[in-house]
Amino acid sequence: MNRNYLIYILIGFLYAGCAIGTDYYQLGISDYQAGNYAKAIEEFKLSIKKNPKDSRNYFNLGKIYGTLGKHQEAIDNYSKAVKLNDEDSLSYLNRGIEYLQLEDYLKAEKDFDETLRIDNENFTAYFGRAYIKSYNNDYKGALSDYDSSLIYNPSYEKTYVNRGNVKGELQDYPGAIEDYTRAIELDSTDYNVYLIRGFDRALLEQFDLAIDDFSKVIELDSTNKDAFFFRGDAYRVVNDFDDAVEDFSTIIKIFPDEAKAYFKRGMTRVDMGEVNKACPDLKQAGKMGYFDAYAEIEKYCKEKVKPKHEQLKNHNTVNGSKKKGKKL
Repeated sequence: MNRNYLIYILIGFLYAGCAIGTDYYQLGISDYQAGNYAKAIEEFKLSIKKNPKDSRNYFNLGKIYGTLGKHQEAIDNYSKAVKLNDEDSLSYLNRGIEYLQLEDYLKAEKDFDETLRIDNENFTAYFGRAYIKSYNNDYKGALSDYDSSLIYNPSYEKTYVNRGNVKGELQDYPGAIEDYTRAIELDSTDYNVYLIRGFDRALLEQFDLAIDDFSKVIELDSTNKDAFFFRGDAYRVVNDFDDAVEDFSTIIKIFPDEAKAYFKRGMTRVDMGEVNKACPDLKQAGKMGYFDAYAEIEKYCKEKVKPKHEQLKNHNTVNGSKKKGKKL
């Protein structure tokens, strides 16, 4: 399973406070909070004309552009804020977040470093830097930063999820399960956490617990293909073949083009000794191009078959020479 979760975070910040010589600044704050972004932009620009050296105007413009998904414009304004105030930790932090959105991880990490130079208790900066280290396969470094992030914000469930992912990469599956469990205690609505906890429980051969987790995923997301596949596989391991067949059949019903589901249902029926029912599934999987099915068809169905790509190859060959035309 791919443990590279989407980064759940990263929150931005909005400066507030007293007016700075004109009402435009406060009007900009109010309109931003009301969702009137275009008007807020104009008001902060007017505030800049009155107060060109106040970094907070540029910071808030950066925040608005970030909210609008205009990441480069956000970065440009945060850079102006930093130039006016190089001890502004929030501008470094938010610019780092915007660099993350653009996948410029080197610049993002430098900004998170600067944030922590100024504010070494900033859990968001630790979180963002940990994400980058994990992306770069520095799992031990990522683990250290996630640990630090949790010191300063022990109630943020996504940090436990991401730290669990890192522990999984380090093959510390019990530790990963512990983190996923803590995340679920804080937020029981994220089916992805149940899915990956179930996967790790299956790796530790805790199949009954894994089945419980996959069932919870299906309760929260009734068309989750991965959960049906994983639960079906777990049912097979514990010899609950009827339930395994039901899960693979459900996948076929929802996703009729899923060749692997036909293959797995066929192999489960082989496990049950129902070869006569297994062969149509295996043949269908092979017909749909699922390569692993061919050997099983020859073994259980007593038929010689060629992989789909070999069939296509022969179809394009006449008297030992290839037909001219499009390449396959």
